[in-house]
Amino acid sequence: MTTKKIKLKVAEALQDDVNKGIVRIESNFMHQIGVRPGDIVEIIGKGNTVAIVDRAYPGDIGLNIIRIDGIARRNAKTGIGEIVVIQKAVVSEAEKVVLAPASSGIVIRASPEIFKHGMLGRAVVKGDLVALGGTKRRKTTMSSSPFFDDVFSMLDESLPGFGFSDIKFKVIDVAPKTGAVIVSEATEVRFNPEAAADVVEEGKTLEVTYDDVGGLEGEIQKIREMVELPLKHPEIFERLGIEPPKGVLLHGPPGTGKTLLAKAVASETNSHFILINGPEIMSKYYGQSEQNLRKKFEDAEKNAPSIIFIDEIDAIATKREETKGEVERRVVAQLLALMDGLKSRGKVVVIAASNIPNELDPALRRPGRFDREIDIGVPT
Repeated sequence: MTTKKIKLKVAEALQDDVNKGIVRIESNFMHQIGVRPGDIVEIIGKGNTVAIVDRAYPGDIGLNIIRIDGIARRNAKTGIGEIVVIQKAVVSEAEKVVLAPASSGIVIRASPEIFKHGMLGRAVVKGDLVALGGTKRRKTTMSSSPFFDDVFSMLDESLPGFGFSDIKFKVIDVAPKTGAVIVSEATEVRFNPEAAADVVEEGKTLEVTYDDVGGLEGEIQKIREMVELPLKHPEIFERLGIEPPKGVLLHGPPGTGKTLLAKAVASETNSHFILINGPEIMSKYYGQSEQNLRKKFEDAEKNAPSIIFIDEIDAIATKREETKGEVERRVVAQLLALMDGLKSRGKVVVIAASNIPNELDPALRRPGRFDREIDIGVPT
């Protein structure tokens, strides 16, 4: 029998569903593909993953969307606003699931039972990123699932949360190896303390999503319009004959999420991420500071699509007429030349963060440079 499929537009998950392995679609779409709340669906973008399906929120009726959190979007290799294919998944009960940290430098010592408790009811395929937790929520959603008794028969609800919800793990092995599996009481969950072979390092996409940035919905929308569109669809600007933004300046008080927001954009667009900490660029040797900058921009163009994030730009690009040091003047001139010389149309975007934007050299805020600015206020 042919598996029924539907196509829906991806929307971000509401905070209550984040990191729980749950997606939401309308009831009529569930009926079309033959699933009920608590069943497992397959989500196919450029990659594929699986998740528990639940009914859409009343406000989403008629929007033709599927609400997916950041981890599931990464696993399906898709992004907000893109189209994915949804179908009923073929799932078996997992005999074994092996987890490893998705990032290097993380040391965790805990009983395998803790990992099993945090994974109960979660459907995965090999290679998925996961976060522990959400077990009680999955139990409620899967109350009518045929897997319910096997998955939750011995769940000890008195066990507390273990503070791992912010740590991402990678599923490096599953058994049986054919397709998707669901973690149950009978599953052997192993933890490999060594980071997964393809751990995230600086320069590769980072495991930070818009779900991790709280209280900045308006700012996220603006930066998506300014940065995501040219990175994902540069052909639109080419067709219209207009220049996409090259630079975006984020300004606001310290600690409001400017760096996190830039990392989230890079992660959500699967872009190469290059971090430049302003003061670290400076060197006591003649010409070395400018060379450090050039190398970063060359790396970005070589690995496009890329996002260059300059943190504390006010430390290296203050007004030249007020700067006494020759090095600082040369660094500003070099930065201006590099931004003017960006060749990868729309494929390299420079984001800078500053606490005191009025101290920046005015030439940096002219058209073709940092000509888009977003005020990042205190999250609400």
